[in-house]
Amino acid sequence: MAHRTRTQEEIDRSMKTARDLKAKQTLREQKKNIRNAQRALMAIGIIQLLFVAIMFYAGFTVVILVADIIIGAMFIGLYFLSREKPALAFNIGLIVYGIIQATLIVTNRDSLDGVLRLDLAMIIKLIIFATLFSGIAALKRIPKSLMDKKDNGVLDEMQHPLSDL
Repeated sequence: MAHRTRTQEEIDRSMKTARDLKAKQTLREQKKNIRNAQRALMAIGIIQLLFVAIMFYAGFTVVILVADIIIGAMFIGLYFLSREKPALAFNIGLIVYGIIQATLIVTNRDSLDGVLRLDLAMIIKLIIFATLFSGIAALKRIPKSLMDKKDNGVLDEMQHPLSDL
């Protein structure tokens, strides 16, 4: 059997196929982090609204309740924004969540004590921060060539992050 040498065109086509497969594999790996970050935004909003319900029965003032409702609604809104513009939503969510947590630490001595001892609430806050950071990092790792194409299903799947559940 004779050994056939591949042409440069065949080599180029094979290299392009390999690059495309690697880019799609990277995309699949990073979409999971993006979906988790989207879910974190929704979780923050839902937790905030559940906290409002508890605070209502505890007799907190209307001003505090309204502020917390606005914060919860904003994070739920960021979840929906993340379906169209995930980088913008994750950055806004990270900044706002960071400002809220920093404000709580500065204004509430109990929050500072919680920072010093690693309790469940602090672990949840760290998980939320890490998840939002991983969503931002995942967006940076997705090849631009795949993010720009609308016909490859990338944006469709990102617009419907819960479709795989």
